Amino acid sequence: MIVLCCAGAAAQGAFFGVKGGLSAGSQKWNNFSRSFLYRGHIAATVESNSETSNRDFYAQLGYHQRGSTLRSGGIFTRNGVRFRPPNQEFIFNNISLGFGVKQKLYGQSVIVPFYSLGLRAEYTIGTNIGDFDQNQPQFYSTYFFETFVQKFVYGVSAGGGIEYPFSEFVEGILEISVHPDIGPQYDQLFPIENVANPRNPGGPPITLPARQVRNFTLEISVGIRFLRKVVYIE
Repeated sequence: MIVLCCAGAAAQGAFFGVKGGLSAGSQKWNNFSRSFLYRGHIAATVESNSETSNRDFYAQLGYHQRGSTLRSGGIFTRNGVRFRPPNQEFIFNNISLGFGVKQKLYGQSVIVPFYSLGLRAEYTIGTNIGDFDQNQPQFYSTYFFETFVQKFVYGVSAGGGIEYPFSEFVEGILEISVHPDIGPQYDQLFPIENVANPRNPGGPPITLPARQVRNFTLEISVGIRFLRKVVYIE
Protein backbone atom coordinates (compact mmCIF):
# COMPACT_ATOMS: atom_id res chain seq x y z
CA MET A 1 0.00 0.00 0.00
CA ILE A 2 2.87 2.40 0.81
CA VAL A 3 4.51 1.69 -2.54
CA LEU A 4 1.30 2.17 -4.50
CA CYS A 5 0.60 5.48 -2.74
CA CYS A 6 4.11 6.72 -3.53
CA ALA A 7 3.77 5.57 -7.13
CA GLY A 8 0.44 7.35 -7.45
CA ALA A 9 1.83 10.55 -5.99
CA ALA A 10 4.65 10.54 -8.53
CA ALA A 11 2.18 9.72 -11.30
CA GLN A 12 4.68 7.31 -12.90
CA GLY A 13 3.16 3.88 -12.31
CA ALA A 14 4.86 0.91 -10.65
CA PHE A 15 6.82 -2.29 -11.34
CA PHE A 16 5.24 -5.66 -10.51
CA GLY A 17 7.30 -8.84 -10.61
CA VAL A 18 8.51 -12.09 -9.14
CA LYS A 19 11.95 -13.25 -8.03
CA GLY A 20 13.51 -16.31 -6.44
CA GLY A 21 16.72 -18.21 -5.98
CA LEU A 22 19.13 -19.82 -3.54
CA SER A 23 19.20 -19.19 0.22
CA ALA A 24 22.10 -19.95 2.56
CA GLY A 25 20.87 -19.81 6.14
CA SER A 26 22.78 -19.84 9.40
CA GLN A 27 21.79 -19.49 13.05
CA LYS A 28 23.57 -18.52 16.22
CA TRP A 29 22.59 -20.84 19.08
CA ASN A 30 23.54 -18.51 21.94
CA ASN A 31 27.14 -17.72 20.97
CA PHE A 32 27.72 -20.70 18.66
CA SER A 33 27.09 -20.35 14.90
CA ARG A 34 26.04 -23.49 13.03
CA SER A 35 26.74 -24.48 9.42
CA PHE A 36 24.76 -23.16 6.49
CA LEU A 37 21.44 -24.62 5.42
CA TYR A 38 20.99 -24.42 1.65
CA ARG A 39 17.41 -23.98 0.52
CA GLY A 40 15.38 -21.63 -1.72
CA HIS A 41 13.01 -18.68 -1.69
CA ILE A 42 10.44 -16.98 -3.89
CA ALA A 43 8.72 -13.60 -3.60
CA ALA A 44 6.24 -11.32 -5.35
CA THR A 45 7.41 -7.70 -5.55
CA VAL A 46 6.05 -4.24 -6.25
CA GLU A 47 8.14 -1.09 -6.63
CA SER A 48 7.44 2.56 -7.32
CA ASN A 49 8.78 4.09 -10.54
CA SER A 50 9.88 7.70 -10.32
CA GLU A 51 11.33 9.50 -13.31
CA THR A 52 12.33 12.50 -11.17
CA SER A 53 14.34 10.68 -8.47
CA ASN A 54 16.89 7.86 -8.20
CA ARG A 55 15.18 6.60 -5.06
CA ASP A 56 12.17 4.25 -5.15
CA PHE A 57 10.14 2.36 -2.56
CA TYR A 58 9.55 -1.39 -2.65
CA ALA A 59 7.44 -4.03 -0.94
CA GLN A 60 7.56 -7.80 -1.28
CA LEU A 61 5.75 -10.87 0.00
CA GLY A 62 7.58 -14.19 -0.12
CA TYR A 63 8.21 -17.70 1.16
CA HIS A 64 11.63 -18.31 2.74
CA GLN A 65 13.20 -21.31 4.43
CA ARG A 66 15.38 -20.14 7.32
CA GLY A 67 17.54 -22.36 9.51
CA SER A 68 20.93 -24.02 9.88
CA THR A 69 22.69 -27.38 9.74
CA LEU A 70 24.58 -29.35 12.38
CA ARG A 71 27.18 -31.50 10.62
CA SER A 72 28.85 -34.37 12.42
CA GLY A 73 32.43 -35.40 11.84
CA GLY A 74 31.66 -39.02 12.72
CA ILE A 75 32.02 -41.29 15.74
CA PHE A 76 33.56 -44.74 16.30
CA THR A 77 31.60 -47.70 17.63
CA ARG A 78 32.97 -50.16 20.18
CA ASN A 79 34.10 -52.38 17.29
CA GLY A 80 36.17 -49.55 15.84
CA VAL A 81 33.82 -48.89 12.96
CA ARG A 82 33.46 -45.25 11.99
CA PHE A 83 29.85 -44.12 11.89
CA ARG A 84 28.74 -40.72 10.70
CA PRO A 85 25.30 -39.62 11.93
CA PRO A 86 23.15 -37.81 9.38
CA ASN A 87 23.27 -34.04 9.28
CA GLN A 88 20.70 -32.30 11.44
CA GLU A 89 18.87 -29.62 9.46
CA PHE A 90 16.81 -27.13 11.43
CA ILE A 91 14.25 -25.70 9.01
CA PHE A 92 11.79 -22.87 9.64
CA ASN A 93 9.30 -22.19 6.86
CA ASN A 94 8.49 -18.48 6.97
CA ILE A 95 6.16 -16.13 5.15
CA SER A 96 7.91 -12.76 4.91
CA LEU A 97 6.57 -9.24 4.32
CA GLY A 98 9.22 -6.62 3.65
CA PHE A 99 9.35 -3.00 2.61
CA GLY A 100 12.08 -0.43 2.18
CA VAL A 101 13.99 2.02 0.01
CA LYS A 102 15.96 1.30 -3.15
CA GLN A 103 18.66 3.64 -4.48
CA LYS A 104 19.56 3.40 -8.18
CA LEU A 105 22.94 4.42 -9.62
CA TYR A 106 22.26 5.56 -13.17
CA GLY A 107 25.16 5.91 -15.60
CA GLN A 108 25.91 5.59 -19.29
CA SER A 109 25.16 1.85 -19.45
CA VAL A 110 21.70 0.33 -19.86
CA ILE A 111 22.53 -1.83 -16.83
CA VAL A 112 21.47 -0.01 -13.65
CA PRO A 113 23.19 -0.93 -10.35
CA PHE A 114 21.25 -0.43 -7.12
CA TYR A 115 21.36 -0.98 -3.38
CA SER A 116 18.51 -1.29 -0.91
CA LEU A 117 17.67 -1.24 2.78
CA GLY A 118 14.45 -2.31 4.45
CA LEU A 119 12.55 -3.96 7.29
CA ARG A 120 10.92 -7.41 7.50
CA ALA A 121 8.16 -9.09 9.48
CA GLU A 122 7.81 -12.87 9.22
CA TYR A 123 5.38 -15.56 10.32
CA THR A 124 6.52 -19.17 10.80
CA ILE A 125 4.03 -21.58 9.24
CA GLY A 126 5.99 -24.75 10.04
CA THR A 127 9.24 -26.28 11.28
CA ASN A 128 10.84 -29.72 11.34
CA ILE A 129 11.97 -29.64 14.97
CA GLY A 130 9.34 -32.19 16.01
CA ASP A 131 10.64 -34.69 13.43
CA PHE A 132 13.79 -35.41 15.42
CA ASP A 133 11.91 -37.26 18.14
CA GLN A 134 10.13 -39.44 15.56
CA ASN A 135 12.96 -40.24 13.16
CA GLN A 136 16.19 -39.97 15.12
CA PRO A 137 15.49 -40.23 18.85
CA GLN A 138 19.10 -41.12 19.64
CA PHE A 139 20.49 -37.80 18.36
CA TYR A 140 19.67 -34.48 20.02
CA SER A 141 16.02 -35.43 20.45
CA THR A 142 15.54 -33.62 23.75
CA TYR A 143 17.37 -30.42 22.89
CA PHE A 144 14.56 -28.66 21.03
CA PHE A 145 10.94 -27.97 21.88
CA GLU A 146 8.21 -26.69 19.58
CA THR A 147 6.79 -24.55 22.37
CA PHE A 148 9.81 -22.20 22.22
CA VAL A 149 9.53 -21.55 18.48
CA GLN A 150 8.49 -17.94 17.91
CA LYS A 151 5.77 -17.64 15.28
CA PHE A 152 6.48 -13.94 14.65
CA VAL A 153 10.03 -12.73 13.94
CA TYR A 154 11.36 -9.48 12.54
CA GLY A 155 14.59 -8.14 11.14
CA VAL A 156 16.29 -6.00 8.53
CA SER A 157 17.25 -6.58 4.90
CA ALA A 158 20.07 -5.06 2.86
CA GLY A 159 21.23 -5.84 -0.63
CA GLY A 160 22.47 -4.77 -3.99
CA GLY A 161 22.36 -5.84 -7.59
CA ILE A 162 21.62 -4.83 -11.15
CA GLU A 163 18.58 -4.19 -13.33
CA TYR A 164 18.64 -4.92 -17.05
CA PRO A 165 15.84 -3.64 -19.33
CA PHE A 166 14.66 -6.04 -22.02
CA SER A 167 12.19 -3.46 -23.28
CA GLU A 168 10.40 -0.36 -22.02
CA PHE A 169 8.00 -2.45 -19.96
CA VAL A 170 10.05 -5.56 -19.03
CA GLU A 171 13.19 -5.77 -16.88
CA GLY A 172 15.36 -8.52 -15.47
CA ILE A 173 16.96 -8.31 -12.04
CA LEU A 174 19.92 -9.95 -10.28
CA GLU A 175 20.27 -9.34 -6.53
CA ILE A 176 22.40 -10.41 -3.58
CA SER A 177 20.94 -9.65 -0.16
CA VAL A 178 21.46 -10.39 3.53
CA HIS A 179 18.66 -10.81 6.08
CA PRO A 180 19.70 -10.77 9.76
CA ASP A 181 16.90 -11.22 12.28
CA ILE A 182 16.50 -8.93 15.28
CA GLY A 183 13.82 -10.94 17.04
CA PRO A 184 14.65 -14.56 18.03
CA GLN A 185 13.27 -17.50 16.06
CA TYR A 186 13.67 -19.77 19.10
CA ASP A 187 13.41 -18.30 22.58
CA GLN A 188 13.96 -20.46 25.67
CA LEU A 189 14.12 -17.92 28.49
CA PHE A 190 14.99 -20.25 31.37
CA PRO A 191 17.12 -23.39 31.99
CA ILE A 192 15.41 -26.78 31.83
CA GLU A 193 16.60 -29.27 34.44
CA ASN A 194 16.47 -33.08 34.69
CA VAL A 195 16.53 -33.72 30.93
CA ALA A 196 17.51 -37.21 29.78
CA ASN A 197 20.88 -37.19 28.03
CA PRO A 198 20.33 -38.45 24.45
CA ARG A 199 24.01 -39.42 24.16
CA ASN A 200 23.97 -41.39 27.40
CA PRO A 201 20.38 -42.55 28.11
CA GLY A 202 21.38 -44.46 31.23
CA GLY A 203 23.51 -41.71 32.67
CA PRO A 204 22.64 -38.75 34.90
CA PRO A 205 20.22 -36.13 33.57
CA ILE A 206 21.46 -32.86 32.13
CA THR A 207 20.37 -29.23 32.30
CA LEU A 208 19.64 -27.28 29.14
CA PRO A 209 20.72 -23.65 29.50
CA ALA A 210 18.50 -20.76 28.43
CA ARG A 211 19.06 -19.91 24.78
CA GLN A 212 17.94 -17.69 21.95
CA VAL A 213 18.31 -18.50 18.27
CA ARG A 214 18.36 -15.85 15.54
CA ASN A 215 18.38 -16.38 11.79
CA PHE A 216 20.87 -14.97 9.33
CA THR A 217 20.24 -15.62 5.63
CA LEU A 218 22.20 -14.81 2.48
CA GLU A 219 20.05 -14.87 -0.67
CA ILE A 220 20.90 -14.77 -4.37
CA SER A 221 17.85 -13.88 -6.47
CA VAL A 222 16.98 -13.56 -10.13
CA GLY A 223 13.67 -12.21 -11.32
CA ILE A 224 11.58 -10.45 -13.87
CA ARG A 225 9.27 -7.48 -13.49
CA PHE A 226 6.78 -5.55 -15.59
CA LEU A 227 6.08 -1.84 -15.66
CA ARG A 228 2.55 -0.56 -15.32
CA LYS A 229 3.03 2.96 -16.61
CA VAL A 230 0.66 5.85 -15.96
CA VAL A 231 0.43 8.40 -18.78
CA TYR A 232 -1.60 11.60 -18.43
CA ILE A 233 -3.06 13.13 -21.59
CA GLU A 234 -4.23 16.75 -21.49
